[in-house]
Amino acid sequence: MVVLKEVPDGLLDGLPIADQRATSEIAGKPVRLIEYDTEGRAEIEFTDSAGVIHFIYVSADAIRTLTPET
Repeated sequence: MVVLKEVPDGLLDGLPIADQRATSEIAGKPVRLIEYDTEGRAEIEFTDSAGVIHFIYVSADAIRTLTPET
């Protein structure tokens, strides 16, 4: 599990309003880290309040890994 520290600039550009809202709402909350791609971006997964599953890619510095103590 990781936390999206903040929504990176440009991530929401061109997304439908519902996707923008869902992505904005996860900032600061635990989400599932799927993997890192070949360019070093983190693929994260989350489910919005409507039950829709989302997958987004962000730079590794946009996330913080959760440890058992956090």
